[in-house]
Amino acid sequence: MNRLFETLKDTAMRPVRTAVSHLVEDVIEIALIAIFALLAAAFGIAALYIWLSERYGELHAAGYMAGIFLVLAILVVIFRVIASRSRAKKAEKERREMAAKASDAARSALDVAALLKSTGLGGERENIAARVAHSVTSQVSPWTLIGLSVLAGFIGGRVLDKNDD
Repeated sequence: MNRLFETLKDTAMRPVRTAVSHLVEDVIEIALIAIFALLAAAFGIAALYIWLSERYGELHAAGYMAGIFLVLAILVVIFRVIASRSRAKKAEKERREMAAKASDAARSALDVAALLKSTGLGGERENIAARVAHSVTSQVSPWTLIGLSVLAGFIGGRVLDKNDD
């Protein structure tokens, strides 16, 4: 039985290991590209400064370069503000969608509890559990619920493993 789980684990982990390996290679390659691009930009800026200083003088060249970099900085700030607003709107939309899904799931639990109670299979405990589930899912963020589910699954798995021994 252990050998079967090891084989399944290895089979499941192989694509993850491959993906992580490719990710590390990509990060290294992108870092090298960024370093070389920065060096090229630095030499280009130096060449522009030398050209401007020969044409207009050193003080004017330094002022022109400062103005260019100020305009670039302002453009980056504007882009960042626009991008952060867009990300915030998207995150809020996703949060609302997840909350709606969790609320729908809780309502489904209430419907199942009501159905069981109407058929005589469910009791008051199931109805109370469904109401608590609905109350919790409507007040807690979906990410917290996901974390609690993972934690409960982990603890439950450990308890079941101890019972198997």
